Amino acid sequence: MEQIQVARWLFWLGVLLLVLTIAFSALYGQQVNPPFGTSWNFTPLFVTVSLIVLLASVVMGGPRDDDDLGGPG
Repeated sequence: MEQIQVARWLFWLGVLLLVLTIAFSALYGQQVNPPFGTSWNFTPLFVTVSLIVLLASVVMGGPRDDDDLGGPG
């Protein structure tokens, strides 16, 4: 089975940004989104940035070495 290795700090940054986006949207979404607020919807932008950061964590993680798998040899 293949395993994905990620850059930890970048992964957790993406997760934190995604959680903060969800929380901010739940708390203040009605006030800042159209037609009541600033007419700028932040949620799609922040979700897109979060997903880009999460994908970057996979790219920065690089391939996994066979020595790290703990197999015989």
